[in-house]
Amino acid sequence: VMGKWYIYYAAGDKDDIWNIRPYVLHCKGQNPMKDEWEELGMMQAADSDEFSFHAFSLDATVFEHRGEWYMTWSGWQSRRVSTEHQCIYIAKMKNPWTLESDRVLLSKPEFEWERQWINPDGSKTAYTIYVNESPQFYKSRKGDKIFIFYSASGTWTCFYAVGMLMADADSDLLDPDSWTKSTRPVFKQCPENKVYGPGHVSFIPSPDGKEDYLLYDARSVENDPAGSRDSRTPRLQKIEWDKDGIPYLGVPLPLSVRLNKPSGL
Repeated sequence: VMGKWYIYYAAGDKDDIWNIRPYVLHCKGQNPMKDEWEELGMMQAADSDEFSFHAFSLDATVFEHRGEWYMTWSGWQSRRVSTEHQCIYIAKMKNPWTLESDRVLLSKPEFEWERQWINPDGSKTAYTIYVNESPQFYKSRKGDKIFIFYSASGTWTCFYAVGMLMADADSDLLDPDSWTKSTRPVFKQCPENKVYGPGHVSFIPSPDGKEDYLLYDARSVENDPAGSRDSRTPRLQKIEWDKDGIPYLGVPLPLSVRLNKPSGL
């Protein structure tokens, strides 16, 4: 619904961390800071789709392209099994709380860098989990390319990294063959800068639109000791673009680096 505010978030049962699904909030007015919000419930799959949101699903994000709205998210292929694959899906939206099309698989953990779940010190989850999650839409400066950046491997490991899917703007975004997947991570840990497990990326333009910044989280230690709190912190740094209009995310910077103010401030 044009001109309305919505928030997409993940929620589940307090006694079952795997029973997570995407939910929708709607602002009844035009001022999201002051007007009342209402809960619209869980995101609804298309009537023909028996899999979307019927199992662990999270990190939903929406984007508009040429008059059509799409949702991407991370979820299980079917149900919890001994070795679980968390994959990236896309679907066309009917309205802000309902999908119009069946889900389409865009990426699953297939490369070695996407399938890391054991830390260098041997700490790991109770069973094998391969991860693709946290998809984030982005468009090239020329408008001719569509990107979906995502995070891969276990977020509890130093190997957590960022991958990229790319499609032509004129292609069918619901056709898996329209997308090219990076064979290597496009943003990963930098031990010499004491930055480990960077991921959960999003993009922010400078106030004047001349620069682009990457917002992500990462750790300053290789991995958190067992039983300790999660030490990930949010970080921000400027990105560049190559001659083909593909964003270059660069290398995670150390916390000691002072950044210039974004252009337009």
